[in-house]
Amino acid sequence: MAQVRDLNLQLIYLPLSIQRQQQKERSLRALAFAMLGLAAISLPILLWGGLNGIAYGLVLLMAIYSGAWLLLSMPLDLLALWRSKRALRALAREFGREDLLDQHLPKQLG
Repeated sequence: MAQVRDLNLQLIYLPLSIQRQQQKERSLRALAFAMLGLAAISLPILLWGGLNGIAYGLVLLMAIYSGAWLLLSMPLDLLALWRSKRALRALAREFGREDLLDQHLPKQLG
């Protein structure tokens, strides 16, 4: 019986792990494009301002990088969490094993 329970849990968690990996890849790809665009915007500032421009440009680039990372990662993580919770509930309901999900899913997610 324990093997059946473990198999059911694996069937529930496998799509979740695949979905998380795909979400991370999309997030990193979006961040890479955002950083490329920000670098293209910041390069003229760096070249135009000399040493002061380089210092200001680096500070600006770091601030933009931090903001872009927060803006891109937080909503995607929340969306992935919400979708994975819904997917887990649907799979557990389909297999008739919502009791297992309630036991193994942390209360914050459930």
